Amino acid sequence: MGSGQVEGGMKCIKWLMMVFNFIFFIVGLLLVVCGALIMTQFKVYVTVLGSAFNAAPIVIIVVGVIIFLVAFFGCCGAWKENYCMMMCFAAVMILLLIMQVAAAIAGFVMKAKVRQVITAPLQEALKSYNNATEYRTVFDTIQTNLKCCGIESSADWIKDGMSIPKSCCSVLSAGEKCGVASNKLYKKGCLDALDSWIGSNVLIVAGVAVGVAFVQLIGIMCACCLGRAIKKEYDVV
Repeated sequence: MGSGQVEGGMKCIKWLMMVFNFIFFIVGLLLVVCGALIMTQFKVYVTVLGSAFNAAPIVIIVVGVIIFLVAFFGCCGAWKENYCMMMCFAAVMILLLIMQVAAAIAGFVMKAKVRQVITAPLQEALKSYNNATEYRTVFDTIQTNLKCCGIESSADWIKDGMSIPKSCCSVLSAGEKCGVASNKLYKKGCLDALDSWIGSNVLIVAGVAVGVAFVQLIGIMCACCLGRAIKKEYDVV
């Protein structure tokens, strides 16, 4: 293969690497935005469920920031045709990929234990409903947003000697009360509703992680190819 072909191939990989890093730069930015949006959604539930539910969006934001910075580093390495920078870029990307796989595994383990983790906080929040405004606001928000009532069902309110709150029913008419006889009463318990909601969000995060991982693999291959081409050029010189 002639030197012109080698140089042409190297330029092709170089520009491919530049395009990839631009895409990766955007991916990093989108991850930060997605993480912030998920954290905003989870914020309402943290009072009852605990700060552990902020872990997923925080991981997404951190990964997004790292990807954002690494993409800039990769662009510099490709532009300067620096072998060391390319190899460092590939190494950081591989390390980041391993971290993502570990986080995904942790996420699926947590998904399997959701009911176990949230049952006790929900029971505590229900008992404190009439005594703590903060718990009342959050529990009403959960019941309204997820269209659920009580922990297992509306019977949890009656069992604890409390009246069923209005948030257990869909839109009520003026003066209409929410009770077991109401056809507007939500039948689903909040434990099941939260389990489904968290599960669906974990699947969305997992889907995003798979997409990002695919882009990362392409980037790692491009970085290795460009690094090898740069090394060969230096060896020839």
